[in-house]
Amino acid sequence: MPAWLSIGCETTLAIAFLQIGIRTRSAARSSHGFVASGVPFRVAWGNLVNCAATLTALAEYWTARLKGRGVPGRKTDHIYPATPPLAGRARPRPSLHRG
Repeated sequence: MPAWLSIGCETTLAIAFLQIGIRTRSAARSSHGFVASGVPFRVAWGNLVNCAATLTALAEYWTARLKGRGVPGRKTDHIYPATPPLAGRARPRPSLHRG
């Protein structure tokens, strides 16, 4: 392995450990030690989920490209609660001018 690649990998690993340490300390300060102890597992799980999503997206891209089709657009459906319009419910604002 080239020296520059080894140095790059070691630097990246050091940054990852620093980030995990900062997250753990922040979780310990804002909540309990039990929550902080789960930080490394949540980081690993998040990396696995992101890796799976990336691999799925790449597979869909290359499959579509090889078949000469467009990439299927998979978007998250967001459902927002229906709220009644605010017209007629606003309170009158007091005047800020004295006079």
